[in-house]
Parts: sequence; C-alpha cells; structure tokens
Amino acid sequence: MRHQRNVAFALAVLIGSATSVVGISGLLGVGPLAGAESQSAEVEAERGIDWDSPLPGGVEVATPAEAISALGYQAAAPAGIGTPERILISDPDSFDPTSRVAVFVYEDATSGRFLVMVQPRQLSEGDFEEAVSRVDGIGPTQLAIVTIRGDTKALLAEGPVATTLEWLTEDATMVVMGPSDSFTAEEAMAVANGI
Repeated sequence: MRHQRNVAFALAVLIGSATSVVGISGLLGVGPLAGAESQSAEVEAERGIDWDSPLPGGVEVATPAEAISALGYQAAAPAGIGTPERILISDPDSFDPTSRVAVFVYEDATSGRFLVMVQPRQLSEGDFEEAVSRVDGIGPTQLAIVTIRGDTKALLAEGPVATTLEWLTEDATMVVMGPSDSFTAEEAMAVANGI
C-alpha cells in the first residue's frame, strides 16, 4: 500500500492536478493506482510540491551511487547535469527495494530548482500515448509525446504546478520535474538529453 501511495504521489505531481497520472495507470483504469489510491494522490497534488524535500518520508543519502544501490531494480543515477544538492530515497524500513524511488534535487542558475526521479517501471510508451488521448482537452494540463535522447519517446506534461518529462528505461521510469512557473518544457528536455 505504501508503494502505491509513493508512486501515486510521484505521478500526481507529474502533471500537477488530480487528472495527473494518478498515474497514467489511473487514467487508463488499470493497475494498483486506479481507484482509492487516486484520492490520496489528488490530496497530495492539491497541496503542491515541496521542491526542497519532494519525497514524503524520504531518507537522505550522500551519493548517487548509494541511492541507486538501494533500489531493487536496474537503474542509473543521473550524470552529466551537475551535482545534486540533495538525494532522497524511499525509507528502506518501509519500502521493499523493488518499489523504492530515488529523487535527486538540483539547483541550476538558469533553470532554477528541478528534480530527477528514478522509480520502478510500471508503464509502457503505449500507456503514454493512451494518456495523451484520454486527457486531451481536459483540465489545465497539456500532455504531449516528444522525442528525447535521439529516439526515446517521452511524455511531456505542462501543468499548473509542474513541468514534467517522463521516459522509460528497461527497468525504470525516469522523471525530470520542475515548478511550472520557472521550469520550461525546453529546459526539461535539455536536462533529459544531458543525462
């Protein structure tokens, strides 16, 4: 249940509204996030995001390597975009390694505060496309499929709380996210391309 809430929160802030990604899974009506867990995600999204400590109940770790080694799935730490100011992981006492999330908090002179999140992969690129078709014209959030890193399809969400870019690796979902009032879609794509 805590895994679901953790991912639901992350997905809720992805778009910045209750329509959010209650995950994309919630929009699609599938997976563990559909239904009751979406209510928790909606409440968290309405509160906004604490950009300094974005992982509720998270535990701070010292290095990217320490964060990645705490995850029970194949993932890589962000590289090529500077040194994170903080690194948080899901509390190891409360979360199974295969459901843990790592969040890297950055401060950039141009882009301002932004996050890179690594979480277990639960979706497909097809889910991204379906989410775009289901959300099109609903609410304040704009979704689009974009291409990053050469040929990787990603979901771009521009909402009232956050600008977010999400893409998939073999075992993980990577998310770049920043405040919508200071972090643009172009900056999110530049960060993703720089990792």
